[in-house]
Amino acid sequence: SDLLAHGAARTDEPVREGLVAMVGPMIDTHVVCTLTALVILSSGVSTAGGGIVMTTSAFDQAMPGAGPFILTLVVLMFALSTMITYSYYSVKCARYLFGKRFGGHYLYVYLVLIPVAATFTRNTAVNMIDTAFALMAIPTLFASIALSRRVVEALDDYLARMKLQGNGRAD
Repeated sequence: SDLLAHGAARTDEPVREGLVAMVGPMIDTHVVCTLTALVILSSGVSTAGGGIVMTTSAFDQAMPGAGPFILTLVVLMFALSTMITYSYYSVKCARYLFGKRFGGHYLYVYLVLIPVAATFTRNTAVNMIDTAFALMAIPTLFASIALSRRVVEALDDYLARMKLQGNGRAD
Protein backbone atom coordinates (compact mmCIF):
# COMPACT_ATOMS: atom_id res chain seq x y z
CA SER A 1 0.00 0.00 0.00
CA ASP A 2 2.90 2.36 0.62
CA LEU A 3 3.74 1.95 -3.04
CA LEU A 4 0.96 4.38 -3.89
CA ALA A 5 2.53 7.09 -1.76
CA HIS A 6 6.06 6.44 -3.01
CA GLY A 7 4.81 6.09 -6.58
CA ALA A 8 3.51 9.66 -6.38
CA ALA A 9 6.93 11.01 -5.35
CA ARG A 10 8.68 13.22 -7.90
CA THR A 11 12.18 11.87 -8.20
CA ASP A 12 14.91 11.40 -10.77
CA GLU A 13 15.86 8.09 -9.15
CA PRO A 14 12.86 5.73 -8.78
CA VAL A 15 15.16 2.95 -7.56
CA ARG A 16 16.35 5.14 -4.68
CA GLU A 17 12.71 5.90 -3.83
CA GLY A 18 12.02 2.15 -3.81
CA LEU A 19 14.92 1.58 -1.44
CA VAL A 20 13.60 4.34 0.84
CA ALA A 21 10.14 2.73 0.67
CA MET A 22 11.57 -0.48 2.10
CA VAL A 23 12.74 1.30 5.27
CA GLY A 24 9.16 2.03 6.47
CA PRO A 25 7.99 -1.57 6.90
CA MET A 26 11.31 -2.42 8.53
CA ILE A 27 10.79 0.32 11.12
CA ASP A 28 7.11 -0.55 11.64
CA THR A 29 7.60 -4.26 11.90
CA HIS A 30 10.98 -4.74 13.45
CA VAL A 31 11.47 -1.73 15.68
CA VAL A 32 7.94 -0.91 16.92
CA CYS A 33 6.73 -4.50 17.23
CA THR A 34 9.97 -5.70 18.82
CA LEU A 35 9.93 -2.88 21.39
CA THR A 36 6.29 -3.62 22.23
CA ALA A 37 7.07 -7.33 22.59
CA LEU A 38 10.01 -6.53 24.85
CA VAL A 39 7.80 -4.38 27.10
CA ILE A 40 5.23 -7.18 27.30
CA LEU A 41 7.78 -9.92 27.96
CA SER A 42 9.80 -7.92 30.50
CA SER A 43 6.73 -6.72 32.43
CA GLY A 44 5.76 -10.17 33.63
CA VAL A 45 2.05 -9.75 32.83
CA SER A 46 0.07 -12.76 31.74
CA THR A 47 0.03 -13.18 27.96
CA ALA A 48 -2.98 -15.51 28.08
CA GLY A 49 -5.58 -12.92 27.05
CA GLY A 50 -3.47 -11.17 24.45
CA GLY A 51 -4.49 -8.02 22.64
CA ILE A 52 -4.69 -4.45 23.81
CA VAL A 53 -5.67 -5.33 27.39
CA MET A 54 -2.45 -7.33 27.82
CA THR A 55 -0.40 -4.58 26.17
CA THR A 56 -1.97 -1.90 28.39
CA SER A 57 -1.24 -3.97 31.49
CA ALA A 58 2.36 -4.41 30.37
CA PHE A 59 2.82 -0.69 29.74
CA ASP A 60 1.22 0.11 33.10
CA GLN A 61 3.58 -2.34 34.79
CA ALA A 62 6.63 -0.94 32.95
CA MET A 63 5.67 2.74 33.37
CA PRO A 64 3.16 3.03 36.23
CA GLY A 65 0.59 5.75 35.63
CA ALA A 66 2.03 7.05 32.37
CA GLY A 67 2.16 3.72 30.47
CA PRO A 68 -1.53 3.40 29.58
CA PHE A 69 -1.68 7.11 28.66
CA ILE A 70 1.34 6.77 26.36
CA LEU A 71 -0.07 3.61 24.78
CA THR A 72 -3.45 5.29 24.23
CA LEU A 73 -1.77 8.25 22.57
CA VAL A 74 0.32 6.00 20.31
CA VAL A 75 -2.67 3.84 19.32
CA LEU A 76 -4.73 6.99 18.61
CA MET A 77 -1.99 8.44 16.40
CA PHE A 78 -1.59 5.11 14.60
CA ALA A 79 -5.35 4.82 14.02
CA LEU A 80 -5.72 8.38 12.72
CA SER A 81 -2.67 8.19 10.46
CA THR A 82 -3.92 4.86 9.10
CA MET A 83 -7.35 6.32 8.35
CA ILE A 84 -5.79 9.31 6.57
CA THR A 85 -3.39 7.25 4.46
CA TYR A 86 -6.02 4.66 3.57
CA SER A 87 -8.36 7.43 2.44
CA TYR A 88 -5.60 8.68 0.14
CA TYR A 89 -4.88 5.17 -1.16
CA SER A 90 -8.54 4.34 -1.73
CA VAL A 91 -9.25 7.61 -3.56
CA LYS A 92 -6.23 7.01 -5.81
CA CYS A 93 -7.49 3.49 -6.58
CA ALA A 94 -11.07 4.68 -7.15
CA ARG A 95 -9.83 7.36 -9.56
CA TYR A 96 -7.85 4.74 -11.45
CA LEU A 97 -10.78 2.31 -11.62
CA PHE A 98 -13.67 4.74 -12.18
CA GLY A 99 -11.99 7.80 -13.67
CA LYS A 100 -11.11 11.12 -12.10
CA ARG A 101 -14.66 12.47 -12.06
CA PHE A 102 -16.41 9.56 -10.32
CA GLY A 103 -13.39 8.29 -8.41
CA GLY A 104 -12.91 11.64 -6.71
CA HIS A 105 -16.30 11.21 -5.02
CA TYR A 106 -15.14 8.02 -3.29
CA LEU A 107 -13.84 10.10 -0.38
CA TYR A 108 -17.45 10.79 0.60
CA VAL A 109 -18.21 7.06 0.56
CA TYR A 110 -15.12 6.48 2.70
CA LEU A 111 -16.17 9.12 5.24
CA VAL A 112 -19.71 7.73 5.48
CA LEU A 113 -18.39 4.20 6.00
CA ILE A 114 -16.22 5.17 9.01
CA PRO A 115 -19.12 5.43 11.50
CA VAL A 116 -20.84 2.45 9.85
CA ALA A 117 -17.69 0.35 10.30
CA ALA A 118 -17.52 1.40 13.96
CA THR A 119 -20.72 -0.62 14.55
CA PHE A 120 -19.15 -3.87 13.28
CA THR A 121 -17.97 -6.47 15.74
CA ARG A 122 -14.22 -6.87 16.04
CA ASN A 123 -14.31 -10.27 14.31
CA THR A 124 -16.35 -8.90 11.40
CA ALA A 125 -13.97 -5.97 10.94
CA VAL A 126 -10.88 -8.19 11.10
CA ASN A 127 -12.39 -10.67 8.62
CA MET A 128 -13.30 -7.90 6.18
CA ILE A 129 -9.83 -6.36 6.41
CA ASP A 130 -8.13 -9.75 6.04
CA THR A 131 -10.26 -10.52 2.98
CA ALA A 132 -9.48 -7.15 1.38
CA PHE A 133 -5.74 -7.56 1.99
CA ALA A 134 -5.82 -11.11 0.62
CA LEU A 135 -7.58 -9.88 -2.52
CA MET A 136 -4.96 -7.12 -2.93
CA ALA A 137 -2.17 -9.68 -2.60
CA ILE A 138 -3.24 -11.56 -5.74
CA PRO A 139 -2.60 -8.78 -8.30
CA THR A 140 0.45 -7.66 -6.33
CA LEU A 141 2.04 -11.11 -6.61
CA PHE A 142 1.35 -11.32 -10.35
CA ALA A 143 2.68 -7.79 -10.93
CA SER A 144 5.78 -8.52 -8.84
CA ILE A 145 6.56 -11.62 -10.85
CA ALA A 146 5.85 -9.90 -14.17
CA LEU A 147 8.01 -6.87 -13.34
CA SER A 148 10.82 -8.61 -11.45
CA ARG A 149 13.20 -8.69 -14.42
CA ARG A 150 12.75 -4.96 -15.05
CA VAL A 151 13.27 -4.21 -11.34
CA VAL A 152 16.53 -6.17 -11.27
CA GLU A 153 17.73 -4.38 -14.43
CA ALA A 154 16.87 -0.97 -12.96
CA LEU A 155 18.60 -1.83 -9.68
CA ASP A 156 21.74 -3.03 -11.48
CA ASP A 157 21.79 0.17 -13.56
CA TYR A 158 21.31 2.35 -10.46
CA LEU A 159 24.05 0.57 -8.50
CA ALA A 160 26.46 0.81 -11.45
CA ARG A 161 25.81 4.55 -11.78
CA MET A 162 26.23 5.09 -8.03
CA LYS A 163 29.53 3.18 -8.13
CA LEU A 164 30.76 5.40 -10.97
CA GLN A 165 29.75 8.55 -9.08
CA GLY A 166 31.38 7.22 -5.92
CA ASN A 167 34.72 6.73 -7.71
CA GLY A 168 34.80 10.36 -8.79
CA ARG A 169 34.48 11.77 -5.28
CA ALA A 170 37.34 13.18 -3.29
CA ASP A 171 37.32 11.43 0.11
